[in-house]
Amino acid sequence: MVLQAQTTDRYVQEVLKETEQLLKIYGDSMIHGSTQGIRVFALTRFIPLFRSTLHYPEAFNYAFDSLPFLKKLMAPHRQFRIFTWAIPFNDGSFRHYGVILRRHSKDSVQVLPLYDHFSELVDAHNILTASVGRQQWPGAIYYDIRCFDSEAGKSYCLLLGWNGTSPHKLRRRIIEPIHWEGDTVVFGLPVLVDQRGVHMREMLEYHPTATLTLRFDNKDGQPAIVFDHLVHQRIPTGEDGFVPDGTYDYYILGNDGKWYKRAFFFGKGPTPSQSTGR
Repeated sequence: MVLQAQTTDRYVQEVLKETEQLLKIYGDSMIHGSTQGIRVFALTRFIPLFRSTLHYPEAFNYAFDSLPFLKKLMAPHRQFRIFTWAIPFNDGSFRHYGVILRRHSKDSVQVLPLYDHFSELVDAHNILTASVGRQQWPGAIYYDIRCFDSEAGKSYCLLLGWNGTSPHKLRRRIIEPIHWEGDTVVFGLPVLVDQRGVHMREMLEYHPTATLTLRFDNKDGQPAIVFDHLVHQRIPTGEDGFVPDGTYDYYILGNDGKWYKRAFFFGKGPTPSQSTGR
């Protein structure tokens, strides 16, 4: 019985390795294809193959190291894993794609595709106030994750991500709360507080010529999320846009489980009363 299990495991690992090489071929065309048609065609081949691969329970811990365009995050408690990526379009925008892999047991995983609904949420003017499921996902490439408990003791995670949906020369960094209601994943949770009130997520828009920092940190012994303070100014290219001014804002975790926006700054910068403005 042990020998059979070992043989099966080796077989699955070989299948994963061989499939990964095919995914790499499709992925290279999907990201670097010379035309939009080539990129979209490769995407239509990549998605079903990748999703089918994730149905192997062994895929939960598989590295997928040959797919650098695929951002891979494991939740700290190892109950789920999230994969995200994006492909560029001719108008300068990006479309985001994602899959959550949730483990119920060693031999049982749940594959949950994510569907980018960012533009629809923006058009409805509720991108900061909507709590949505995976069918209305506010698309992003996520690059970091931390998990916490709310005031009611409910576990949730915060994802930090990048969004390039807009063709209008905008890029975004996003703080995205995520939690589970049974087997349903929910994006958005009312834990972020600033001068506007309580909202479900944070979105920082900036000009694509700028570089914006958004990272987990600590402040005064408490977990914090630090990010560049943005100001509107004329860009060297002659355009207007939001860019970092060399100062920083942050969210700090309060005793009630909510995150409160504060300001600190280095060098020359806005006055404290201005530093939480947009």
